Amino acid sequence: MKYIYLNLLMLLFLLGSCQKEKHNNDLVVNQKLIDNIETNNRTLSENKHTLDSLFSLIKSNNSNGEQLIQIAAKAYNLELYDEYLLYSKEANQIAVRNNDSILNAKSLWYIGDYFDYKMKLDSAYIYYDKADQIYQTLNSADDIAKMQQYKSIVLFREGLYIEAENKALDALATLDNKPKNRLLYEIYLNLGNILDLNQQPSEALLYYSDAIHILEELYKNKVISDDELQLSKAGCYNNIGNLYLNQKSYLNAKTYLNYANNILIDLNIKHELYTIVLTNLGTLNVNLNNFKDAEELLIKSLKISKEMSYKQSLTANNFRLAELSIKKKDTLKAIEYYKYTYNISNETHANNTILKSLKALSITDQSESQKYISLYYSFNDSMNKLQINKRNKFARIKYESEKLERNIVNLKKENSQLLISAVITVLIAILALFFIFYRNKLKRLQYIQQDQENKELIYKLFLEQEQLSQEVLTKERDRISQELHDGIINSLFIIRLNLSHSENSTASTSILSEIEKVQDQVRLISHDLKNQEFIQQGFSEIMAQLIEKNNSEHQKFQFIISKSYHWGNISYEDKINIYRIVQEAIQNVIKHSNARNCIISISKIENGNKITITDDGIGFDYKTLKNSNGLKNINNRAKQLKATITITSTSDGTIIILTIPT
Repeated sequence: MKYIYLNLLMLLFLLGSCQKEKHNNDLVVNQKLIDNIETNNRTLSENKHTLDSLFSLIKSNNSNGEQLIQIAAKAYNLELYDEYLLYSKEANQIAVRNNDSILNAKSLWYIGDYFDYKMKLDSAYIYYDKADQIYQTLNSADDIAKMQQYKSIVLFREGLYIEAENKALDALATLDNKPKNRLLYEIYLNLGNILDLNQQPSEALLYYSDAIHILEELYKNKVISDDELQLSKAGCYNNIGNLYLNQKSYLNAKTYLNYANNILIDLNIKHELYTIVLTNLGTLNVNLNNFKDAEELLIKSLKISKEMSYKQSLTANNFRLAELSIKKKDTLKAIEYYKYTYNISNETHANNTILKSLKALSITDQSESQKYISLYYSFNDSMNKLQINKRNKFARIKYESEKLERNIVNLKKENSQLLISAVITVLIAILALFFIFYRNKLKRLQYIQQDQENKELIYKLFLEQEQLSQEVLTKERDRISQELHDGIINSLFIIRLNLSHSENSTASTSILSEIEKVQDQVRLISHDLKNQEFIQQGFSEIMAQLIEKNNSEHQKFQFIISKSYHWGNISYEDKINIYRIVQEAIQNVIKHSNARNCIISISKIENGNKITITDDGIGFDYKTLKNSNGLKNINNRAKQLKATITITSTSDGTIIILTIPT
């Protein structure tokens, strides 16, 4: 009997092991099928059938919630949006039954994405909020911040800018003291967009600038690729250029929009951002009355937008072409463009553009002016009512969320009443420790502040000393080089001349040969003394080091130059002059401009090279200060380069453009 019992146990153990092994094999096979969905050569209907089969199989086995949500994500990528919603809802039901909080939150997030795509923004907000509440209980900071960011975007699209800003700031607070990641960049970019549209351009510029610095740090830490860095920077530069365009600061707008355009041309990829940049450049040229360039840019953007079905760009292009037609006094063409804009805006529910096109038509189309005025006021009234309703609706959602949170807090309080006495004791100890910690932290902050001030002072002294040392070293090298050339080589030449007239021809020939060798060595030493600074590394790297070492907490310097840039045709003396001009400009930015950002770009132009130095500081009066030592040095070195230099300075910043002929 004892042996029979042992045999039964052994049989059950083997059966369990076999089932577990089969389950693991099924997971691996299913995962391979899911991973290959987007890379196989099957048709969309075949892939849909595969996804349906996989979902039914995994659901019936109740085996892996993570794979269910992966199938939903694949459906979204294949633009099977109805299936995506179905999978997400079923995954949510399974998560609720199994009390799986992670799967529950993620499925709610995915359902929110579906409604966001369908522009049912109130429903999207509700599901994002539900996911947020679950992530709050899981203390998942990145996911909490992500949901707060998504809710901010929904509020932004609804035109509720103040609420959107508050929600984005909540996301920033959630990620405080966390490692920098792509989400943090997206939050800063979102805040820049919100503040720009809410008529706070100065604050928006700060967030755009911080977004760019986060991108560069992510690239240095190998979190993003070079292409991702450049594409994202192009987006930021476009937003900054558009901000300056709206502020009618056309010089700054042109600088940043050209930066964005050049990056996108180098990347050579199809992206809607390229059409947006072209539209903004076209709008800039309309404002500058460069009608030919404006029309070429807008038509080019319109053509790409039609080919790629970029509806947002289509509305913007047609509206800008209408404005161009007005300036060209072609009223009929303007009316045609405005009507097309109005029709597309209705399809895409672009409410602000609908209002703008109706207002423009009421002014332009005199024959139907009354009709468009009536439509404008009717639509504007409905928009205002809808805005109030949405604001109230989001307020109710917020109230219900806060009410749920309060209920959870009250429940926790009730469950913790038995521990009150112990908690009070612990709290007293914590308060005492907190007081000590706070006092120490205050002292530490004071020490850090003083230490930072000392470091900044030392750094400035170090820069001045380094510059002085470099100048002394260069002068000494030039002096030694000149002495070798003018003194020793000339003396050797005289000795050679005398020996050439000597009667002993054999000895003279031998001595002359040796003197020639010495002359060659002295020339080589003289040449090396002048060029040894650039032997170890290329001139681009030297310029990059000069610019990067001046970065500080308060001022950021960026260097833009093509990786394939060649300096072979530029002499040593010209390189020295270029280096000194950039160095002098940087010192002026640090000392006088109060700028937060400075961009130094070097590019090839026809028959020459172009160096542009741009900052967003307070500017200066060039006529008053043109005889200052710094500007004199820059102008003198530009003359040595036979270059043309233009300096433009306003209260929005300073731009120095140096054009060097080849």
